[in-house]
Amino acid sequence: MAKSTKRPRESAPKSRGGSDFVVVNPSLLRGTEAPAPKKAKKDTTKKESKPDVKKPKSKSTESKPTKDAPKAKPSGVYHCDVCDLDVTMGAKAMHEQGKKHKRALVSSGPVTTPSDNADAPADGAKVAAASSAKVDVAKVAPAPTSVQYVHASRPEDFVGAVYALLDMHNLRRALVVVPNKGHALLQPQLVAGALKHLGFTALAVHAKTPATQRQQTLEKFRSSSSIVLVATEHLAKGLASPSAVYVNCTPSKPSGVLYVVLEKDAAPASDWAPVTPWNKLALQKASSRAAMAKTIHELTTQDVDNEAQWIQKLASASGLDADEMPKAKPSANRQKLAAVAEKLFLHMGYPLTYSGPIDVAGMKAKMTAVGLHVQSAATGMSLHATRLSAQTQWLDAASGGAFGGEWDGSVRHGASKDSTSLQVRAEFCAQKSTWQPNPKPADAAEWGGPYGKPCGHNEVVMHRLRPFFPQEVLNARICSREKPAPANDGYDGCLEHLQWRCISSGKAMTVWDSEQWVFVAANGDVRRINKTAALHLPLPRLKWTMANFRDHTLRCEGQIPPAHLLQTISYLGFCGGVQQDENAPQVWGLPKRARQMIVGYLVSGSPEQWTRLLITK
Repeated sequence: MAKSTKRPRESAPKSRGGSDFVVVNPSLLRGTEAPAPKKAKKDTTKKESKPDVKKPKSKSTESKPTKDAPKAKPSGVYHCDVCDLDVTMGAKAMHEQGKKHKRALVSSGPVTTPSDNADAPADGAKVAAASSAKVDVAKVAPAPTSVQYVHASRPEDFVGAVYALLDMHNLRRALVVVPNKGHALLQPQLVAGALKHLGFTALAVHAKTPATQRQQTLEKFRSSSSIVLVATEHLAKGLASPSAVYVNCTPSKPSGVLYVVLEKDAAPASDWAPVTPWNKLALQKASSRAAMAKTIHELTTQDVDNEAQWIQKLASASGLDADEMPKAKPSANRQKLAAVAEKLFLHMGYPLTYSGPIDVAGMKAKMTAVGLHVQSAATGMSLHATRLSAQTQWLDAASGGAFGGEWDGSVRHGASKDSTSLQVRAEFCAQKSTWQPNPKPADAAEWGGPYGKPCGHNEVVMHRLRPFFPQEVLNARICSREKPAPANDGYDGCLEHLQWRCISSGKAMTVWDSEQWVFVAANGDVRRINKTAALHLPLPRLKWTMANFRDHTLRCEGQIPPAHLLQTISYLGFCGGVQQDENAPQVWGLPKRARQMIVGYLVSGSPEQWTRLLITK
């Protein structure tokens, strides 16, 4: 008895026949059927298999997503779709809390996981070769609308090719994708800096961009209609854009119009088509301009020049001299910057497709006539550079003091607090408005409180003193939500303030800035005309047109759209100068002398001048 303390088995049941009902523990069945999945796992070529048995993942196929959480691979490896990375199941939680995973989430935007939607593919799914493509994504995602390619002879021509494609197809909102680790000339910040000096609103994101700044940049790109975003291949995943340019890398977006810039000897895919028409002369000009823009970007980003520029700016604003010593001669870099910026600025007055001779002096005179001012050699700031301090006047160049302004002369220099700005702020805070400016800075002593600075901007104050009278911004663009003043990203600017005033009053307004003629209609619609569109006119005719354009804008007090005025002035010049043939019908049904008398009441000049303007080439 001492040998065993095991409880004796109680009356064991007798064996039953095969026809009796038997209750069996389910765990025993699972134990006996356990080897079955291993056998099916070895034979994956059979078409017929049990629905319960899961097929193993391979490099070329992937199991269909279900509503459950992402399944681990047979080897215990978890695949992160956001980072496109395999980690062990034990390190899954650590990976999802890591900085790399969070940066990938920020850059890719909202990612659809299998648990959220079992039938929708992930936005950042990569379209790769057939050997590594995901089966489910290939079935659901549509094929690219079109992929067109061009070849660049040298790496130095990459940025020029991008500029030519954007200019040729008039793309103001596009995604430019560069390799993760490519040529030194394809760094995102360098490409974006060059495009910025070529007239585009360009931003860049790359691996070293802080997460907060990256998120702000992506949100700005998604909400804007005229921003070119330069990003690496990895960060471009999940970004939606109707147009994209891939530079020396493979397109990864499954839809939209795509352009690919290839190296000289690189072979395009079989379903790609060449860009047609493609002007090689235009590419040469674009590459030359891109090289100048790159030089300007490098010179303007040098610490020494930037520091000196801002010290001088702050000293001038405070009424002090930055240096007691006599002003020294500009440095070699500053002189080079001014020369290259002026050369690029003047060459950009000609279209890329222009094949005639380049008259730099003539183009400079044309730009001066329309108000496109060449950069200041003192600051080295070009037309398309960052907006610093606006200089605004009324179109008739009236003195500010004549209408209650507190500045000397006709030009108001930048935002400032005065009695008018405080009145605007008080009215804005007291009533509801669709205008949403930046409440900061909110210093009461400097600005009068929140919203004091935007209420002190030139266009806002001058509109208060002379409501709806035409204004002219001499050295910058009118600030807006799309093209904001410094530190005003995400907020309304002066343009939105004028829209609010026009809608509430039922009146229109005209503003000339450094790049465009802007018309705000009574319903708030904004119509723009680029000043470069008038540079094709001969210089004498352009000067005559601009003089009459200003006069007629003042006569109608900016209530007639600039496009209509320019068209009418051109037509009047034709009617006054056209030589009537004996066999040709009379213009307006009037003889030449009567017609010219009528034209003389409407526009300046004489019959002889109108005739010369028509025949001048």
